[in-house]
Amino acid sequence: MKQVLFLFGELNDQDVDWMMAQGTKQEVPQGGFLVREGQPVSALYIILNGLFNVTVQAHGDAEIRRMAGGEVVGEISFVESVNASATVKALVKSVVLALPRPVVVARLVRDSGFAARFYRALGVVLSYRLRTLNRWYEGAPDAGEDPRAQLDEGVLGNIHLAGARFERMAKRLLAHA
Repeated sequence: MKQVLFLFGELNDQDVDWMMAQGTKQEVPQGGFLVREGQPVSALYIILNGLFNVTVQAHGDAEIRRMAGGEVVGEISFVESVNASATVKALVKSVVLALPRPVVVARLVRDSGFAARFYRALGVVLSYRLRTLNRWYEGAPDAGEDPRAQLDEGVLGNIHLAGARFERMAKRLLAHA
């Protein structure tokens, strides 16, 4: 499942509109790096389309996963203000929405409602990612299972809204690609 559904399921339409207005659409050429392990991450990225591979040095720079449209990159660095824990490289020409950290932080400081929704959303994204990673490390045969079976009803209730919000964002931003 795409992490943007968790993010946009917690946010409201005004929050998503703000992200589209404040974010910057960036094209990443095939072979281009979105983030590099050990380097600062200056934005939170939402993949609008394309395909990226994720590698970490601890695994000999072997691919540990792939990310496509609707996935979120940089959330760990955003929460902790640390350098990237992995390298994310475009396998094909791709497009992302970059939300600059200083812009998002300024909104978090001045809008407590947005802050509550945003941090709850990141918590759900990170929880899902950790749960999936744990199942993968355990070698669970259901590591690719539909995660909706493990989400609480509050998160599930907004998945359809989140999907519509992402489709609206991608359609608007990719129309000018």
